[in-house]
Amino acid sequence: METYHAKNLPNESEGYREKRNELFEEEINLRAQAERVAALRRELPFGGRIQEDYEFDMLDEKGESTKIRLSELFGDKRSVII
Repeated sequence: METYHAKNLPNESEGYREKRNELFEEEINLRAQAERVAALRRELPFGGRIQEDYEFDMLDEKGESTKIRLSELFGDKRSVII
């Protein structure tokens, strides 16, 4: 197993360092996997258009219930990042 730190923590046992290195290696792998998933997400083509302009309930400035359409929620933006 690779050692990731040149200095040990005070009173650190060899078993503890082994487990910390194992955890660190898994964290590195997890980060690499997240990067691969993000790259695949960026390669996705644009999705299809919605077939219906959905309506949602909302409260206006006065606190009264009103309706708003999906097409009105994001102004002139063409896509939404969630």
